[in-house]
Amino acid sequence: MGLLLAKLLGINSVPDVLISVLFSVLPDLDHFMHLEKAFKTGRFGVESRSLLHELVGLILILFGSLVVKIVYSHLLLVALSCGLSHFAVDFLTRPSRPLHPFSHKEVDLKLYPRGLKEMFVCDMILTAALALIYVMIALI
Repeated sequence: MGLLLAKLLGINSVPDVLISVLFSVLPDLDHFMHLEKAFKTGRFGVESRSLLHELVGLILILFGSLVVKIVYSHLLLVALSCGLSHFAVDFLTRPSRPLHPFSHKEVDLKLYPRGLKEMFVCDMILTAALALIYVMIALI
């Protein structure tokens, strides 16, 4: 999603694309601590998220975007859009706790399967669709 957004925003140079990728995946760095449990249980849920997700992660993305604006002002929009799109996609496809750590209330829109294998298949389909759109835009 981050690469597609960067392309749509006219970002083409490698250093600029790296900023978009960094902001796109930054919230998922917390998953490394929970991978073993997720594979054993066959499920990724809200328990696989740390403070990088939800409200604290959102604040970090906003703060990081401001730092990017100071150093590379032309990348503010791509940093914001890539970081925020991560939270939007997670909210639409996974259970989340939007106000964590202040509230532990879980929100699940149930738009996506919960089994690890089914999630993997849906993630691959979504990724392939976004990659196809990216390639189509790149060819224009």
